[in-house]
Amino acid sequence: MCDAQAFVLWYVYPRNSHTQFFHNASLDKEAGSVLISVAENGKTSPMYEPQHEMSNEILQAPILCGRNGLKVVVVASTFNKKYTDALVENCRGELDRVAPGVAVTVVRVPGAFEIPMVVNRELQREGKPDAIIALGVIIRGSTAHADLIGEAVTRELLRASCDHLTPVIHEVLLLENEEQAEERCCGEALNRGREAARTAISMLALAHQ
Repeated sequence: MCDAQAFVLWYVYPRNSHTQFFHNASLDKEAGSVLISVAENGKTSPMYEPQHEMSNEILQAPILCGRNGLKVVVVASTFNKKYTDALVENCRGELDRVAPGVAVTVVRVPGAFEIPMVVNRELQREGKPDAIIALGVIIRGSTAHADLIGEAVTRELLRASCDHLTPVIHEVLLLENEEQAEERCCGEALNRGREAARTAISMLALAHQ
């Protein structure tokens, strides 16, 4: 059983002899935010989000390139359209590039708050997807509204992944301003759309070893 207040998200990167990295995330009730630490070979250090430049490779992705029948559903919000459209475009393009044999369906919803409901609907369908990627952009304003949405979405995506034992890749971004959104949605080094695709493919590869 997963604890909704502390959980582990696995990311696998092809560096340091295929070392497995994991981000240990927990909900900070007082701050209303997600605290993240990264561990490598048993050593842990705190950080808000990964700041590394993304690798151009995916661990074990060739396992999936010729495999037919695998399905990925991308559930993305339309609010902050410039940035969510860029996330979807980069994610879809990366999936097509690294795993052309995987069938990809994109479902759009109005806002980030609506994403978990549709994720659960997709996971309850007969012939459910092998992985789901959740994409959205929440930009903080002058109230706590954005933080409340971010915490609720994180909690429900975690619950869906654990309840259905299916990877749900969480890239619903909670950001301070449009500059951060531009960098993470439209830029190169920190592009979260492409990173979401690579994480999904790595998880699928692990499941089909």
